[in-house]
Formats: sequence, structure tokens, C-alpha cells
Amino acid sequence: MSTKAIRATRSLPAMAMLRLRSTGVAFVLLAACSSQVATGNSQELCEEFRVLLSRRAGLGDFAVTGGQGDDGTQNLPGVDFDSDGVDDEVARFCPDSASIIPADPCTLQAKASSTGESFGLEEQRLYVIRFKSSYYVVAGRMTSERGPMTTEIYRLTGAGAQRICSYECDLKSECRANAR
Repeated sequence: MSTKAIRATRSLPAMAMLRLRSTGVAFVLLAACSSQVATGNSQELCEEFRVLLSRRAGLGDFAVTGGQGDDGTQNLPGVDFDSDGVDDEVARFCPDSASIIPADPCTLQAKASSTGESFGLEEQRLYVIRFKSSYYVVAGRMTSERGPMTTEIYRLTGAGAQRICSYECDLKSECRANAR
């Protein structure tokens, strides 16, 4: 299995690692905490997400849930992220950890029914939401116990997960969109 690393081109205060797996090839993306991927309508959507993330419940009210298997994997039924009318396969696993910075990351594995495309995400914390008839993954990580929390939002499509928004959230204040 080959691995490619992509690095941000500007000086960054912090780097975070996110692994994306797509059709058997692992990609390691060293994503800049200070980059935002949002254009056109995505900017409006990202602003809506920013406002919601700044509230106590955050985006948790939009979370998609499912039954948990014996191994702790949560299968999310009824998710059709590729909009073909057929449920897609989505499984989320987060190890039990009371720590702000868990020792093991959460993983999400998904397979689009329309294309057969399989991909995965891995991050300290992650969950799937349904917002305005689309599915997104909210992925977050803490750089230290005092923060800040970096949150990235990915749109799920038949082609995979596309990062559309990135935020930095202090533990006691609002979330700010990261500058591009």
C-alpha cells in the first residue's frame, strides 16, 4: 500500500494529521489548522456551522446515530450520502476514553452504493450529521488540554469526503473560521 504526504505551503502554528483511505491507497494528509476550504455556497454553510458550533449543543442535535455492535462499532443505517436512493454503508468506531485527548482515534469507514467507492477518516473525535438533506462528518481534535479545539467538517459524497470548513474553537468562547 503506498502512502503520499501532502504538506501545507505556508507557515503554520500547528499541524494535525488526518488519514484518508480511498480505494485501498492510504493518503496521509498533514492539514493546516489555519486553512479553510470553503467557496461560494460553502462559505454560507460554513458560517451556519460556525454559529451552531459556538452553541453549547454544537452540531450534536444533527448527529446520525445507530446501533452499536459487540466490538463497539456503530453502524449508521438509513444514510444515503451519494443520493442514489440506496442506503450507503457507514460505520463509526470511537474507543472509550474519558480523556480530552484520547490515546486512540475514532475511525469512520464508508462505502458509496452508487460507485462502490470506499473511504475512511480518522481523528480524535468524529461523528456524522445530517444537515439540510446532506451528510457531513464533524471531526475534531485538541492540541492540548487547554485547547484550542480544531474542528473540520467534511461533506460526504459518492466520490468520498471533501473538507469544506475548518474552525478553531476556544474552550470558553466562540468558534472562528480558520483563515485560508
